Amino acid sequence: MNLDAFLIKAISRGASDIHFKVGRPPIVRIFGDLFVVKGAPLSSEDMSNLVFNLLSQARGKHLRSFTEIDTTYSIPGKARFRVNIYRSRGEYAVAMRYIPLEIPELDELRVPPAMQHFARRPRGLVLVTGITGSGKTTTLAATIEYINRNRKSHIITIEDP
Repeated sequence: MNLDAFLIKAISRGASDIHFKVGRPPIVRIFGDLFVVKGAPLSSEDMSNLVFNLLSQARGKHLRSFTEIDTTYSIPGKARFRVNIYRSRGEYAVAMRYIPLEIPELDELRVPPAMQHFARRPRGLVLVTGITGSGKTTTLAATIEYINRNRKSHIITIEDP
């Protein structure tokens, strides 16, 4: 499987998440619904190749000693993904979340006007919380972009993952 070509095709069809697990074909989430991709189930060897293609050699060694790792994967100029590699029933599994290259404006996100008010404050602490897939990363990126365009500031973010 050509990973980059597969990922580009998936996001061109609206996929927000891509899941890889041994014994199953890939699964994609499109507009909230899960779809099994037609094809052969992934073998242990397929999954190991996928995992170590996603990671540098140094991080691959790190994964051998831990059960989970969060990282990113980029297709230069085309797409970025947040990647969670973990073990499921003794085998590697991968969950990928598409991160758009272009950061939307706060107005496009339809966040409450109070968000721009907070972004204009000279200092303070703002917590952005929510369930998986609710737009926390996008909201943070848009807010930081808004601040960067409107003033000089020192911004620290703490995110997990």
